[in-house]
Amino acid sequence: MAPVTHVYNPLSYAWSAHRQYLERYGCNLEMEVILLGMNPGPWGMAQTGVPFGEVTLVRQWLGIEAEIERPEDEHPKRRVEGFDCHRSEVSGRRLWGWAKEQFGTPQEFFRRFFVANYCPLMFLEASGRNRTPDRLPAAEREPLIEACDEALRRTVDVCEPRFVVGVGRFAEQRARQAGSVDQNRDNDGDDDEHHCQQRRSINHCSGPCWLCRRQVTDPDGRVLLRHYNELFIRCKLPRFQKTQQSGSTNATDTGSL
Repeated sequence: MAPVTHVYNPLSYAWSAHRQYLERYGCNLEMEVILLGMNPGPWGMAQTGVPFGEVTLVRQWLGIEAEIERPEDEHPKRRVEGFDCHRSEVSGRRLWGWAKEQFGTPQEFFRRFFVANYCPLMFLEASGRNRTPDRLPAAEREPLIEACDEALRRTVDVCEPRFVVGVGRFAEQRARQAGSVDQNRDNDGDDDEHHCQQRRSINHCSGPCWLCRRQVTDPDGRVLLRHYNELFIRCKLPRFQKTQQSGSTNATDTGSL
């Protein structure tokens, strides 16, 4: 296996655009679902600083554009051109294209959804080939996963979504694992802080689709996600359940697929 020679961190060199994304569309009180990707793609977030950040849709639909700096150690075959990049991130075109088609405006989409990546880093081999986090050597992968699991739990604590949807098998698996670890949030020293715990009874879709083959509803019958099998990535639906330290639950629904 060829070693990783370059690591890009868009949260550093593309922070100006990522900050716009957070300030405009960050978690709100009505948000129900986090769509969780794996890590930046070379023609998406690596260029724009936005998860699944296909340049045209980020600029024209999300209304985000900023000057993007360069990584400190840039791979000669994977130049960062920012919003001047003419390549298209296929996954980003599909995700944001779906959001635009189904919700019309970013405001309506982000009222119920937030999009994030499990890992903020992109890994490149000497050839310029993208190395995904799940293919890193164990000595490199394990500390990365520990840090990213903790970051995901903190994101869930802040956003308080009802569901976390892993976009792809790896993101789904990490969402399950991160959600299965009881993590005390003792910012004030109190014993009754909430913590995240994965619900054990999980319905899921395992077909070759993107979000789901069937609709996801809450107990009141409101549709969270519908049948969008024209999109492309496998879907699972982990549930992060907020619990009190005493063991009582704030929510008992799992949704159905």
